[in-house]
Amino acid sequence: MAQAGCTRWRIVYDGTVTTFARKRPASRASKAALRKRPNWSRLLPQPLQILDENEKPIVTLRTLGDVRKMLLGLPEPYQLKTTWGHVAVMLDEAARGGDIMDVVVPLRMVLGMEGITSRPK
Repeated sequence: MAQAGCTRWRIVYDGTVTTFARKRPASRASKAALRKRPNWSRLLPQPLQILDENEKPIVTLRTLGDVRKMLLGLPEPYQLKTTWGHVAVMLDEAARGGDIMDVVVPLRMVLGMEGITSRPK
């Protein structure tokens, strides 16, 4: 069971999955956010289009729920990367009332690092 104020990461070493928790200081705002129910219908500041290799839109992410659905659909090797884990943590905090830009910026960065083209609509 996860403790409040801990970030959980899953790392793969030679096919073995290791889960560990990293203690981080929790502010009053984040403690309150942990108690709130997630609101996946919160809109992104701008819709974000994911493009194919021909620069044609594959999917448009409009809400936190759209981002969540995309993350849950990633193949497991991607889900296990710490970069995507960070996006997932920020997504959960945003859904519970945190700043939405705290998920949009890392999401765009990780998409770029993975070679996935995206642009605001």
